[in-house]
Amino acid sequence: MAKQSVLYVFDAKDPLLSVDHMIELFHIFRIQDSEAVFQLIGYDETVYQAFQMYGKIQPPIYQKGESLDQENNSDFWQFSLFPFSIPEHILRSNYQYPTLSYIYWQAIQSNIAAQNQSYDKVYCFSQGIASFYVAEKVQANTKLLFLHLLPFHAHRAYDRVMHMYQSFDYHMTNSKTMYAIGKSTYDLAITYYPNPYRSEVLQRIAKLKRPFDPSFDGIRLLSQMNWKDDTQMDRFVQTCLLLKQNRQLFKWYLLGEHVWEHELRIKLKKYQLTNDVIIINHENNYYPYIAASDLYIEWTSSRLNDHILSDALLLKRTVFSPHPLSKAVRYGVSKRSHVIPAAPDHLYSKIKKQIKDHKIFS
Repeated sequence: MAKQSVLYVFDAKDPLLSVDHMIELFHIFRIQDSEAVFQLIGYDETVYQAFQMYGKIQPPIYQKGESLDQENNSDFWQFSLFPFSIPEHILRSNYQYPTLSYIYWQAIQSNIAAQNQSYDKVYCFSQGIASFYVAEKVQANTKLLFLHLLPFHAHRAYDRVMHMYQSFDYHMTNSKTMYAIGKSTYDLAITYYPNPYRSEVLQRIAKLKRPFDPSFDGIRLLSQMNWKDDTQMDRFVQTCLLLKQNRQLFKWYLLGEHVWEHELRIKLKKYQLTNDVIIINHENNYYPYIAASDLYIEWTSSRLNDHILSDALLLKRTVFSPHPLSKAVRYGVSKRSHVIPAAPDHLYSKIKKQIKDHKIFS
């Protein structure tokens, strides 16, 4: 009986994956008694050597240069081939701005040769260009894509990227947050696979962008703009007002969109808080903001929000939640997990205590 032919695809310079993590992913999804074949998008000597012992490595992907026609002679043609590599800003865009990566792929894909071999299975462990390559240039009975980061909110700008991702037969992730988003927001056939590299990946995701002005020396607070009623929004405004009245230097960043945003902006103008509260409507990657904040405050209870709080704790942030978090969510760091008090003055007192205890600023 012939062995299964399985292709494992990695972006050799994936900004989210260390070499050790790549090897770990291969071992998790390795199919025994199969023929393992590797395709590296781009080249990295360390990655190449790491996979050599496990199977065959396909030749580098080549990009075709422009053809030449000498004096309109149909019998004369010439083209050049050069190794395909992804520019560094596109590597980062694969996760931070996936639509930009899609536009780049559309510009070059006609010059990228398709694989001349068909496989039983293909595992693609990198998003963006690597996944577009597998979707359009590789033939296989089954295609599986590992998802490290999905846009937190559906938006028309991501439709074509998500269409590419949805063309895969199955999806996998080591993030409960991405699992919840994949299921509820994008209707993906997705499976959760825990592995010990989740914290490392979060740290790498958080470094894809520098979200705040580093010269600001006050406290940075972060929340989703997801209040379930106007009482919660009023508590937020009153807490900001208490911080302002007590001369606490702060910026409170709000992620997402809300039907009450116009009403909120009126209140912020009324209380002269427009320079202290920053609304960030369209952001597909929350993690740079979470990692760069001093406190992450969640107003609304949901399974997805609990997973985001868990990720914030992994990023070593202090969090406030609307209910006590379970031990599984807190990862044994209960000192950094607090319940939001009902009264604004009590929330202000807790924030002030965090400032004092952790010496966020003097």
